[in-house]
Amino acid sequence: MTKLRFVLGDKDDRYLKRLSDYITFRYGDKIELYTFTEKQLLNSFLTEHKANGVFVGKGFMEVRKYVASAACFAYLSEGIETENYEDTMIFVKYQSADALVKEMIALCSEQVSEVYPGKHTNGNGKVILFESPVGGVGTTLTAAACAYYFTGQGKKTLYLNLEEFGSVKGIFQGDGRFEFRDAVYALKSRKTNLHLKLESIIREDDTGVFFIEPCSQPVDLQSFTEEEARRFLKILSEEEDFDAVIIDRNSRLDSMSYKLREIADDIVLVAAEQRMQNEKIQKLMQAIKLEEEKLQLKICDKLQILYNGYAAEIGFRADNKIAIPALGRLPKTEGATEKQILERFAAEDIFRKLL
Repeated sequence: MTKLRFVLGDKDDRYLKRLSDYITFRYGDKIELYTFTEKQLLNSFLTEHKANGVFVGKGFMEVRKYVASAACFAYLSEGIETENYEDTMIFVKYQSADALVKEMIALCSEQVSEVYPGKHTNGNGKVILFESPVGGVGTTLTAAACAYYFTGQGKKTLYLNLEEFGSVKGIFQGDGRFEFRDAVYALKSRKTNLHLKLESIIREDDTGVFFIEPCSQPVDLQSFTEEEARRFLKILSEEEDFDAVIIDRNSRLDSMSYKLREIADDIVLVAAEQRMQNEKIQKLMQAIKLEEEKLQLKICDKLQILYNGYAAEIGFRADNKIAIPALGRLPKTEGATEKQILERFAAEDIFRKLL
């Protein structure tokens, strides 16, 4: 895999040292980095060498004339500027290092086509879909807990929320300003280097779980097509080296739902052990079975049911009409934060069956 070649220029050698140390540690397999505190040395380097991205601070703007047209260029701003940089991309210099690097990579994704094609692994990554026709049963928390558990088992795991009104607040957080909408637009664009764009979009939680911020506007998710979903998940598995992609989506009977069920290796239906909820699961099962026969798909064999909030004194065991295996039962939790619930669920070791 060809690395991106980034050049940094700034008079503050301490700042450059901290930033370059972070890039080397975090992105050393993706970015080849050169730093300069002397403008003349930077000019000479750009005259003799190609760069994919050149990012400079105050006093270095003159080097732009040495930057090839195919390279990205941005100014590292220290705050309020008196100069006019209307025709120049401006990045805030003092922010999270990871957020800044993601901005740099995102800019390059729109101009660089010959680098970073992806890793092309063996493509053995699993896709696991969590869904439920029942509201309020904790589908998002159980899917997130599965991602948390997989990560704890040494699996590189991505959590992907595809709910129309999805949110990961209180569950996962990481530096960056991009969201799934940007991934959708990159999939549609023929001018964007998709692999670079994904590098800038995917965030990492302090637990080690990778995730993509859900669309802030539901309408952006509606433009995501079945073919784009197939392509996107294939890239994550085969070229982005994820061992598992955990999808969180509310149950629906639209074409996207059936495409995701077709792609998924396992499908986990989340419910509580109550008669009314079991009836809803049964109706979903009947609808899936009819569509399975109509489209000649294999879906029902992938289904497992996960009971959340089980308590022995009030529990109602599943009706025998639901002819799918039970993945297990998660304990009822009260008065706990989302992070505490993730840890509690992961400790049950139920998700081991999905590895």
